[in-house]
Amino acid sequence: MSTIGIFRGSFDPPHMGHVFAVVQSLLTMDLDEVWILPVFHHPFGKNLSNYNDRFKMSVAAFSDLGPSISVKAY
Repeated sequence: MSTIGIFRGSFDPPHMGHVFAVVQSLLTMDLDEVWILPVFHHPFGKNLSNYNDRFKMSVAAFSDLGPSISVKAY
């Protein structure tokens, strides 16, 4: 059974702090995978850029980090 970390956020835009958090979690926790989940709506009502644009930016930000990290749509 795999252990999967879930990292949700608005990623508007994704930045090095997000990348660092994901890499650090893989290095320090017993995780097999980390799934990046951009949210549709900000929980506190902040206006966000278009979801598809933020999803594409997230794929670009996280895609070179290896097969154990993936961006998922939900």
